[in-house]
Amino acid sequence: MALLFAAPGAGKSFTALAWAACVATGLPWLEREVERGAVFYLAGEGHAGLSRRLRAWELETLNSLNQAPLFVSKAPATLMDRASALAVTQAITELSAQHGLPALIVIDTFARNMGNGDENSNADVGIFVNHIDQMRAQLGCCVLLVHHSGHLEAQRARGGSSLPAAMDSIFRIDAKSSGFKLVHVKSKESELSKPLMLALKGVPLPGWLDSKGREMNSAVVVLSDQASGHAAAVEKPLTERQQEAWQAYLRAAQAHGRLSQSGEFDGIHRDLWRNEFYANCAADSAEAKRKAFNRAMRDLVSLGHLSVKDDVFGLLDGIGWSYAGTIVRAIENREIERDKDIGGTFAGQSHASHAPEAGRTRDNPLEGLSGCPADATQSAP
Repeated sequence: MALLFAAPGAGKSFTALAWAACVATGLPWLEREVERGAVFYLAGEGHAGLSRRLRAWELETLNSLNQAPLFVSKAPATLMDRASALAVTQAITELSAQHGLPALIVIDTFARNMGNGDENSNADVGIFVNHIDQMRAQLGCCVLLVHHSGHLEAQRARGGSSLPAAMDSIFRIDAKSSGFKLVHVKSKESELSKPLMLALKGVPLPGWLDSKGREMNSAVVVLSDQASGHAAAVEKPLTERQQEAWQAYLRAAQAHGRLSQSGEFDGIHRDLWRNEFYANCAADSAEAKRKAFNRAMRDLVSLGHLSVKDDVFGLLDGIGWSYAGTIVRAIENREIERDKDIGGTFAGQSHASHAPEAGRTRDNPLEGLSGCPADATQSAP
């Protein structure tokens, strides 16, 4: 059982997806050998972005995932619940009978796949770990948990201390100004690996267009000296004013954002963002607020948090995209509450695939589990 943790936007899901794709295809990861086998990726959020990231991996590595035994869930699993954990195991067992023994199960993220448990409770974490241990024993494979770092302690995983104590291996990602560093911090059965300096390399996706007709892009993990000047922006510590603007953007997105036909967050207009910033900015004059907003707005675009077209600011795949799941859920909840207020029927069904329980029954939490290459890499999400 392994743990990979990092702060939001530091590259942990990009790294976990690269590991998953390499194990499923047998392709070495950054010149490091892997043990090939079926991979099952339990994605708790950001489903729309996963297909883009996997397509970017294909383009960068010149390897197709069409026939690879890589499966991505369409909803999170509630692994605190024993019946749900057993159903996940059964679903994987049935697919393994057709596609080969599982080598890796990725749970991304720990919190989103926990269910009703409290990640700060060692008792709840213990129940979760017990269910994962039973899953490992039956399936005979590695389970990788993707998790967030502590709010005030970036050097440790967030939540109860019993989680890292139960791990066989732990990896931490540290964001750096020139990329990010992968650090092997625990190993029960082997020597610790040397730290790796990595970066996100931007990859355009020809033929993949968003709802406004713009070409999409994504990124892949590379060694920092292989980025060749095309690395996607990696999160740097924001100044106080940049942080104010970023938080104002997230609040405005959740309060006023809309979803595209494919269920993705479609960005917000500059005016909505600016109004939210002005309402909470401590600057002492209207002119000072205007200058502060314009400067922070430009900075957040140049740092790789946001894209902009026609005064509409959207999330960039990479740093910004790690917040997309939170924004989408807030928009859906807002629309559901709106429909309740006007006495309408449940209109949120059109975006049901983004809801935590969507497409899933208690008997089979992974109802809708699909091989991601065939449907995710052939066409735009």
